[in-house]
Amino acid sequence: MASYKQILEDCRIKLLDIINDEEGWEKCQNEKQIVITRKLSTFFDGHVFKGEVDIDAPFDKVAKIWAPNPKGHREEWDTHVTSLECVEEIDEEVYIVRTVTPSAAMGLVAARELIDLMMLRFEDDGQTAMTVSKSIEHNDCPIQDKLVRGTNYPGGTLYRKTGPYTTHMTYIGHTCLGGNLPTSVVEALMPRTIHSMLDTLRKASTQ
Repeated sequence: MASYKQILEDCRIKLLDIINDEEGWEKCQNEKQIVITRKLSTFFDGHVFKGEVDIDAPFDKVAKIWAPNPKGHREEWDTHVTSLECVEEIDEEVYIVRTVTPSAAMGLVAARELIDLMMLRFEDDGQTAMTVSKSIEHNDCPIQDKLVRGTNYPGGTLYRKTGPYTTHMTYIGHTCLGGNLPTSVVEALMPRTIHSMLDTLRKASTQ
């Protein structure tokens, strides 16, 4: 079995391929500060979503605010999660996180649980940082009857320094929510959720 580092390196390459691929994206939400596009995923029968936002804060601050404990502060501001738990800290960059999301769409979408291998890395160029994530199985996180287990395919975020106190962030949401949700519900829910999440992050980063 590949090591966690090998899995994440493979995911990092796939994430950059998705970000740098300019073909096939269609806009599903376009505002002055946040642009959201989507394209068909090559990993599952659904879409991968890209969110882009400019933030008036240094890139290293944004990266740490986005990341969950123990590397960051996401649980302090993100209302789109019920709980974030570090199941295992592998090293200074790599950790395993259990995320529980609340129900949505007036209860039509049940609460979800995701178990992800994650990495937060600040690149040597001093200009960029990345978070990389992918769902895995973990012995300490058996499937629970009351939660639907979702799956994150290679995804994450890229933070580019655009000035001393400005950052361009690209978010790749690559999630199969699981369960028996109609595709139309997922396609309507994801852009709104991503927009709300990135807008909240933008505000939290500038406080």
